[in-house]
Amino acid sequence: MTDASRTAGRSPVSRITADERKFFAQCWGSFLRANFRDYFDVAQSFYVEPETARRWWNGEGGAPNGLVVGMAFGMKPDQAREHLVLVVDNSDADRAVSPVLRQVAS
Repeated sequence: MTDASRTAGRSPVSRITADERKFFAQCWGSFLRANFRDYFDVAQSFYVEPETARRWWNGEGGAPNGLVVGMAFGMKPDQAREHLVLVVDNSDADRAVSPVLRQVAS
């Protein structure tokens, strides 16, 4: 079996590390705290349960799906770009499988 056939069909999500997921959750929380009154405002704006909004607010993981991120860009495009747009840096040869994410405007 070739390397290509072993990785064919695997989701790219499996390449994202737990640290990278945690980093995005913190970016999402930062965006929310900078742009909404409180997590109840977040819950109402994104049509989620208050407990979900509270976890997002605190950067506690459970990052939003693409639909919610898209809504954020629709509501507050400049602020979303500042907090949420990440770039992939594949310059580190030791991290060939998992990209290093960083904020564009950090």
